[in-house]
Amino acid sequence: MSVSAAYVLHGIVSSSPSFFLSQITGARATPGINVAKGVPSGLPGARFIYNMNQVPEFSVDVPQIKTVLDNCGTGILDLGGGNTDYFLKHTVNRASRVADATNTHIRLRANKAVMIPQQLTASDGQPASMSVRLVNMFDGSTAPIVASASALSGTPSHAENFTLGPVSINSTALNGVQSVSVDFGVGTVERRGDGELYLSHLFERETLPVIRIQTLSAPWATYGINGTALTGLSLWLRKCAETSRVADATEEHILLSGTAGFFHVEETSGGGNEPVVTTITVHLAMPDATTRAM
Repeated sequence: MSVSAAYVLHGIVSSSPSFFLSQITGARATPGINVAKGVPSGLPGARFIYNMNQVPEFSVDVPQIKTVLDNCGTGILDLGGGNTDYFLKHTVNRASRVADATNTHIRLRANKAVMIPQQLTASDGQPASMSVRLVNMFDGSTAPIVASASALSGTPSHAENFTLGPVSINSTALNGVQSVSVDFGVGTVERRGDGELYLSHLFERETLPVIRIQTLSAPWATYGINGTALTGLSLWLRKCAETSRVADATEEHILLSGTAGFFHVEETSGGGNEPVVTTITVHLAMPDATTRAM
């Protein structure tokens, strides 16, 4: 039997707030079904299998770090003011793509989504990327995801391109930064009740950001073996231009910062005649009762 249809990813369109994630390098849409199996006494197999509950969600990796941070910040973003659409684009056998306005593409629509930042990674000589999770919840009447044939909306572009930038800790720039990873540490409480199939309540339990920085320095004498109080962190992502980098003084780069917490040397590793690399771990804290840690 031959292949009758195939699809490629188009992107995710949010209507409230309004943005389009089209620079997606990896994506996953799942109904999140948790299957229960009823095995009667004395039998080796199930006699009844059913959907116990589910958490429908989308997860994506995107270089559109500015778009995500401008809308989401470092915590939960409520997208429930409008629809969030995950589009799959219909391809044409022996050609390319079906026209955007044609109603043969696939739309997965959520009307009560929440976006949660997961991780940001940047390495020297590589594009920076960010991963986010979109949890699709129940509004009491409409399923969290409704699938349908649809025309596409949103025009794909690739305007946001960032890479690793400098990092300073307690006002001192680190030497030879090789990579950074930011775990936003957003922990959530997700609840259903009254025998509901879907989630109907989600809130931020805590947000405990952790940053790991790999550097060519070996600052054991500076930081000691017991760790140091953090008074300032500046982590930059440089914006890429077509032939170089956007000038340092241009306000198009991305800065992540914190003013309280704790940092320490996690390890120094190497081998042979390769330069050793030291990993510094930073745990960010809230500087006061109302300001987020990052």
